[in-house]
Amino acid sequence: MYARIVLLIFMAIATTGCLSSINVSSVDGVPYTKEMQVIEPSIPIEEHSIALQKPVSEVDFTGNGNLLIASGDSYAALVNPPDMQLKEFKAFSTTTRLSPDAKILAMGGYVEFTIRYTTHEVAKLTLFDTNTQKIIGSYEDEIKPILMQFSAKENTLAIANSENISLINPKNGRSVKTIKRNCTGPFAFSPDGRHIAFVKYTTGTPGEYTVCVYDLDTEKPIYERATSKWITSISFSTDAKLMAVATSEMRFTDHLGTVQVYETESGKEILKWQQEEAITKVAFSPDAKSLAIATATFSSTGLTRQGAVHVLAMSSQKEETTLRFDDPVGDLEFSPNNSLLSMIVGNINLGGNTGALFLYDLSEKKFGYRMDAKEFLSRTSFAPNGEYLAVGGIGETIHILKAKEGYRF
Repeated sequence: MYARIVLLIFMAIATTGCLSSINVSSVDGVPYTKEMQVIEPSIPIEEHSIALQKPVSEVDFTGNGNLLIASGDSYAALVNPPDMQLKEFKAFSTTTRLSPDAKILAMGGYVEFTIRYTTHEVAKLTLFDTNTQKIIGSYEDEIKPILMQFSAKENTLAIANSENISLINPKNGRSVKTIKRNCTGPFAFSPDGRHIAFVKYTTGTPGEYTVCVYDLDTEKPIYERATSKWITSISFSTDAKLMAVATSEMRFTDHLGTVQVYETESGKEILKWQQEEAITKVAFSPDAKSLAIATATFSSTGLTRQGAVHVLAMSSQKEETTLRFDDPVGDLEFSPNNSLLSMIVGNINLGGNTGALFLYDLSEKKFGYRMDAKEFLSRTSFAPNGEYLAVGGIGETIHILKAKEGYRF
């Protein structure tokens, strides 16, 4: 997530008003003509929107169907999509997470600043009971929350900074375990709650980044995988059997993006994919049969130019679908029924910003829906029951798409 924020500085997605200038350049190598850019909706969808009047940094559905909306402006809200009513929370925060059972909301933040040559720090973690909206825990200066994530097992909350990862019990704020590391790279819990994978850094010439997989039951590391490249993301398959690690190497005129897939338990590499593209997101399909990789290409000046989505079949390890766009792809997610791929595409241009949401039907091999945004976007998230799709980002509006006529995503 940390690396994705860096990339999205170049890639925040928006529009200039009506139809955006975003185009599909090709599908599986077949060029898209001007006439083909008009996508006739084949998916029955009803669009809703919520105006927050605040910049949005997080849009995420939880397992029970609650939608978390968070802002870097020390604001968070929960939405129950059927009634679209907001339940609001306010606390100092730069990162926000909701427990899997949606009972606890964690809002944390850490900033460092200098006044008259003296460095000052502000660090705070606030825990809310989402039912009563009351604070159940507040901690200052004890930890430095830069990234946070809940585990699916026993609601353990992991709080990461450049020094370590602290595992705490959010119900009482007590420390469970502290894992040392030396960087602010990404980390992830496996969906079964048995493992945590994180990046650590070893100084040297050159320095070395390592993905360490840690067994939470035995409280011991089980293996490490080292690389000299910057690790941009770590993600697990839904069944927790596979782990994908994405790295990026910035070269003189381009990026080299690499995705390696390992067996979670053994650490055996089963797939390696490389392209001269910067990787912005990696996601497994819910059935773990496919892996989608979103990318962006950069010019020698550092400005983004194009993007792509590569869908790989895990059984054959071959690329089944390749979608190319005239702008970078900032986020993607598979639908719960594995049939659709939701993608956010866009760019910042000197002459105006562009952005759009695309839904691609993987079985029919065609685009089934397109929504041109009216403000910056960066996130897309499906509800677990397949009834809703939320889209939001740096802008001030949350778009909630509801499946109609008995259709499910």
